[in-house]
Amino acid sequence: MNQNLLNLIEYLKTPAGCEGGNIKGKNWLFGLEYGGTATSDNYQNLKISHRHNFYDYDEAAKIMDAYPYNQRLAKLEAAKHGWQVENYKMFISNSKMLTSDGQYYFGNLGAIGMAHDTEEHFFSIKHILGLNSKEELKQLEVDVRSELFQSWIEGHTPNCICCFGSTNAHRFIKTFTGKNGDRSCWNKLDGLRYYHQLINQGKTNLFVLPHPTPRGPHGLISNERIQIFGYMIHEKMVKNGFTIF
Repeated sequence: MNQNLLNLIEYLKTPAGCEGGNIKGKNWLFGLEYGGTATSDNYQNLKISHRHNFYDYDEAAKIMDAYPYNQRLAKLEAAKHGWQVENYKMFISNSKMLTSDGQYYFGNLGAIGMAHDTEEHFFSIKHILGLNSKEELKQLEVDVRSELFQSWIEGHTPNCICCFGSTNAHRFIKTFTGKNGDRSCWNKLDGLRYYHQLINQGKTNLFVLPHPTPRGPHGLISNERIQIFGYMIHEKMVKNGFTIF
């Protein structure tokens, strides 16, 4: 195993790639990987830090409203809490998203930021990371981060984890549970598939939902659809005896 790959494995054992907030919060929101750009220098100099990132109130509010992805996550959480999605900006402020004393933690399965999820994009950096393909990286992320993320769940007991990207559900499920998914946990809402399972000895709801970026007719995009999915999450949690924090 080459040194670059060993460095990457150690990097994956940290919160790298996670936007942060309050790791002790009851609501966790997880995507696949940071979609921003990175230079080759970023990949060559992987800085190890086990600190969970967070922001002050003003900066957090700006970040949450700066990107459509973040806006839709805030809308979903607003709907989950009984709000109308149109009031998501007020919900961001009230809930203190991305701060150290709110009830929210934002993360990603992957630790490496990439502008495109393609083998072509990965080709130019594969020698830096010590891997042959993007698929190898995806599998390594699951293999290494499953132990880390499950230790976070056991240590902090979130009552709801929402993951985004139902076509990658197997990766989310394996990482957060260490097991393959249960077919009986798949459901459909508004024509889209989603996954819901109680994990962590019944103390945590795991949802895998459609991705909140344009994917033809299949994304969690419109206010109407986001409102419906937020209400569904609320109802399932209440039915199972959970408090919505």
